[in-house]
Amino acid sequence: MNSTLKPTLFPPVIAALCFYTKSEVGITKEDLGQKLNEMYFNYPDKETVVMIHLFGIKYAAEIKEVGISQKELTSIAKNQLSYVTEISKGMKLAKYVKAS
Repeated sequence: MNSTLKPTLFPPVIAALCFYTKSEVGITKEDLGQKLNEMYFNYPDKETVVMIHLFGIKYAAEIKEVGISQKELTSIAKNQLSYVTEISKGMKLAKYVKAS
C-alpha cells in the first residue's frame, strides 16, 4: 500500500521551524506570550495544537531562561489553559530537534 502524506500539512510546520534559532537574547515574558499568540492564531484551525508544540520546541530555552511557567505563558497569550500540557510536550521534544 502506497501511503502519501498531504503536502498541505507541512508548509506551516516548515515555515515555523525555518526561523528556529538557538536562543533569542533579551526575550521577555510578554515577547514569548506574543509569539505564542502569533503561532496559535496565524495558522489554520486544524493545525493549532501542532503550532503550540512547535512553539514549545522553538522557544524551550527561552521559556526556561525567562523563568515563566506554561500557565503564566498561556495567560499572557490569552490562550486556553489546557494548552499548558501542549507547550510542555513541545519543550520536552526540543532536546531532539537540532537548531540549524
